[in-house]
Amino acid sequence: MPTVVITGAAGFIGTAMLSTFRAQGWNVVPVVRSAEQRTDPAAHVLQLDQDDLGPLLQEHAPDLCVHCAGTSSVPASVEHPAVDYRDNVGATQRVLEAIRTHAPQCKFLLLSSAAVYGNPQSLPVREDAPLFPISPYGEHKLQCEQLCKDYADRHGVLTAVARIFSGYGTGLRSRVFWDICTKAMASDSIALFGTGKETRDFLHIADVVAALQCIALHAQWNGDVYNLGSGEETTIEHLVSLLLPALGAPHVAVHWSGALPVGVPSRWCADISKLRSFGFAPAVALGNGVVEYAAWYKNQRMQ
Repeated sequence: MPTVVITGAAGFIGTAMLSTFRAQGWNVVPVVRSAEQRTDPAAHVLQLDQDDLGPLLQEHAPDLCVHCAGTSSVPASVEHPAVDYRDNVGATQRVLEAIRTHAPQCKFLLLSSAAVYGNPQSLPVREDAPLFPISPYGEHKLQCEQLCKDYADRHGVLTAVARIFSGYGTGLRSRVFWDICTKAMASDSIALFGTGKETRDFLHIADVVAALQCIALHAQWNGDVYNLGSGEETTIEHLVSLLLPALGAPHVAVHWSGALPVGVPSRWCADISKLRSFGFAPAVALGNGVVEYAAWYKNQRMQ
């Protein structure tokens, strides 16, 4: 079976990728950032912005590297832009260079973000839409994408990019799902950013993994880019209306601040025509995913 290196294997998406590839019989080589994240005995502890990935690539001769490592917080990137740059751009460059010099046959799939679009001029947003990131996080993800294209064009490294919109599911301990649940289970009145009319394109983690596998099978590997989303625009207000009853907290009052944090876009919806051409279709409806997430969240609180 093929061999895949998964960087950031202890993260939300990395963990799901690890489980799926293993279940399908792949030889999986997990890479995590610290010893504290090494819950899997097969995991290799490497700080990708500093350590050399070359020996590991030479030992395992992987067919694919899924680069899940990096930051995922817009507010944190605003507060600590140098750290965000190091963990995104610096780490990505070092992994690409290690592949170029030690495993040129290895395909490299970058997990990027819809943050590269900023506030799109029109929706749904296509992959060829103008790119105007409004946060350090989005800017750094765009620089990672440019590295992928540069290494493909100049050095022949086989690269592809997945722009993930709003992935969610069990195991996610940050962002809007986690924030709403945490506040709603602690009080009868909660405060949320924005007006509630802001939108996101939510995609369940099982569908995120399925979409990434579609790209791994069908990409052109020339720095090509693919949107990962459901193709559906959902207001945060609607998400709240689904989550609160699922949590058993339908009477919690919600107060909207009227403003968004710096760097946070107002509306997102992906054009996923390219993914659909590979045969991809989201399998988990948002309503079902919300119920699953709420049950998982309540179970976490009880442990």
